[in-house]
Order: sequence, then C-alpha cells, then structure tokens
Amino acid sequence: MEREVGPGRFGVVFFASGVASGLIHVVLNPGSTEAIVGASGAVFGALATLFLLSPFKRTSLFVVPLPTLLIGVLMASIELASVAWAGGAIVASDVQIVGFVTGAALSFWIDVKRAIKGLAIGAGVVIILYLFGMFFGVI
Repeated sequence: MEREVGPGRFGVVFFASGVASGLIHVVLNPGSTEAIVGASGAVFGALATLFLLSPFKRTSLFVVPLPTLLIGVLMASIELASVAWAGGAIVASDVQIVGFVTGAALSFWIDVKRAIKGLAIGAGVVIILYLFGMFFGVI
C-alpha cells in the first residue's frame, strides 16, 4: 500500500489507525488489564485503505493470493463476528475494528473517487454474499 499512496500518507494512515484503536480500546474498556498498543489496529487500518483504494489488487492472506476486496471483507467479517459472539475473548477485536474504520475513513482523505468506488464494490460483494447465505440457509 505504501507504493500506492506514498510513504507520508501511509505513515499517517498507519499511525492514526494505531493511535485511534488504542485510545478507543482504553475508553471502551477502562478496567482492562490487557496491554494494548494498537499495532493490530494499525495493520487493519492499512488493510482497509488498500481494500478501498485498490479492491482488485492481489495480495496474500497467509500464502493464498487473493484480491484485497475479499481479504478486507473476510477480515472485517471475522472481527465483527468475534465482537458479536465471543464475549470475554482474549483478542481485543474492538482494536481491529476501530483501526479498520479509521483506515477506511482516511481512504477518503487520500482519494475520494477511488474510495467511493471501492466502498460501492465492497458493499455490493457483501450484499451478494449475504443473499447467497440467505438462499442456501447458511445465515
């Protein structure tokens, strides 16, 4: 993603996503004893920016090359599901979600037209996956 947007903008996205996710975690969980830096939120922010600005760019999830669109939808869905259904989990999923949202918001600062296009494509994919899930009784 750094090659796509430049090192300065990448640094802003990475740093802002990490800081925002760490701060929101502290606000939402004031009694938490977990040490949170926000690094995973920073990574999710970079992922969201890449997802919105270059949805069809190929990258790897573990060793499987996939378009960033699928990786973004998959990772965001996993984190949202873990917040909804895994109460008291060890992983601070709120950090990843806040990082993802921060990175997505900053995508509009970087390039509004590409971010809107990526958002429309992502929303379309989510709707199609939801309809398939409903049709086949998975959801």
